[in-house]
Amino acid sequence: MAASLTAEPAQTQTEIEREFPHDPALQLVHLARKRLAAEAESAGLGYLEYVRRVARGESPSAMAPVRQAA
Repeated sequence: MAASLTAEPAQTQTEIEREFPHDPALQLVHLARKRLAAEAESAGLGYLEYVRRVARGESPSAMAPVRQAA
């Protein structure tokens, strides 16, 4: 998904407009969530873990995945 979001932003925007034709606010929310998902994927984290870390104020460069002890 990360590649598709960065490679063709106009195409992504068009797809979102087609999905939510009369709701610009929902279009913006959907686009923001797609961008967050792409950032999370590039950081090697799940979507929720990435959002939690951003909410805590961690910088994106410091977001290495946390390894669980076995």
